[in-house]
Amino acid sequence: MKKGLITVVALLMITIVAACGGESGSTDNQSDSGNNGGGSGDSEQTFKFTSGHTTSVENQQHVGLVALAELLEEKSGGSITMDVFENSQLGSEPVMLQAVQDGSQHIVATSSTSVSNFIPEWGIFDIPFLFESTEQADEIVRGEVGDRLFETLPEHGYKGLAWLSSIERNIYGTKKIESVDDFKTATLRSIEAPGFVETFTTLGAQVVTMPGSELYTALQQGVVEGGDNSPELFLGLGHDEVSDYYNLTKIHYLPIAIIMSLDTWEALTPEQQDMVMAAAQEAAETGSAAYAQSYEESFIEMEELGVEVVNTDLTGIVEATKHLKEEMANNIPSGMELLELIESNK
Repeated sequence: MKKGLITVVALLMITIVAACGGESGSTDNQSDSGNNGGGSGDSEQTFKFTSGHTTSVENQQHVGLVALAELLEEKSGGSITMDVFENSQLGSEPVMLQAVQDGSQHIVATSSTSVSNFIPEWGIFDIPFLFESTEQADEIVRGEVGDRLFETLPEHGYKGLAWLSSIERNIYGTKKIESVDDFKTATLRSIEAPGFVETFTTLGAQVVTMPGSELYTALQQGVVEGGDNSPELFLGLGHDEVSDYYNLTKIHYLPIAIIMSLDTWEALTPEQQDMVMAAAQEAAETGSAAYAQSYEESFIEMEELGVEVVNTDLTGIVEATKHLKEEMANNIPSGMELLELIESNK
């Protein structure tokens, strides 16, 4: 009799402890996901994303991310919000990509070149004269080529959301570049990307790699005679103050992507994922429109500021670098396959 009573009491205690333990675990999960953007994916869950980019508030990256923040809040009824940090407040593109990879940042707008530091396939866009215009680059990147590159992201902790406009990078500074011959006496700053360094070196330039934040001073002090960037960034960074020429060399068109942390993506319900993708596509269109407008306006502003826009003869430059396409592609994982895919879509 006594033994039976003890057994019943013990069973009751086990049942109570198990029930309490289950309730405690559920509450903790909901609290964590609400505060950090993770969790079980409950449809009532709230998320507050952190996003960043390295450009100014006038740039397409900021315009696109702000549009995304507004659309997410509107489409989710306020359950998903997002803060946008501009001008490298969260660090350089590689630093932010690392943060997105480990989940401490949720979204980043970044150039393909920075992504290639983590995923070599993205270095395909560093090949010179891969595209003939921004319009051609955008059409190709937003098709099968872009889909293939987005497919490389998940195994590295990322989810591709959308493509902003590809940017046309031109060489500017105190050096006037009218033809291929002018590269032979030029000292140029390059971003730290093998494709860029090899291209400028092949053209005969003396190449100095340095962070973009140091280029203004380097131009001002004569350490280098030129660097390259898109028209609106040239002005936005104030480099017109230390430059006499903006040379239309059109060597590289770099895609810009909006990328999310895979952990954050997987914390969303399927319905929320669909909503985020739709919002990102719409936001990318808004950002791209801003780039197109700023591109045209930038040349008007350059004229007003006294910066000479040089229509560089590209014939010799294209000829001198054409062998680099296959050479570079052969050094990139799946490079020849991607190059052929790009060429077949022109």
